[in-house]
Amino acid sequence: MEHEFKIGDKVRIKAGITNPAYGWGNVGYDHIGSVIDTNLSFIFVDFPTCNSWRGLEKELELVTQVGKRFKKPISTLSLHSTVPNVFTNHKSDTAS
Repeated sequence: MEHEFKIGDKVRIKAGITNPAYGWGNVGYDHIGSVIDTNLSFIFVDFPTCNSWRGLEKELELVTQVGKRFKKPISTLSLHSTVPNVFTNHKSDTAS
């Protein structure tokens, strides 16, 4: 079977993947690893936080600029913490 990736390629998990077929194994979207083996229908990758991570080829993408810093996706919590609360109770402008 011909694989898109070869041993030594730098890869990461695609942003749209929510449940990798063999689990996350302490690997995140911002982690970049090296392909160490291509075995039939899956790929083995050494990530800094997980050696010999196993995943499907369709779950990975090639990283061409390893020296570039990648930003993490904005979480819902961090987004809400920066938006002012428009429902806070303010004093009314009308006289009582």
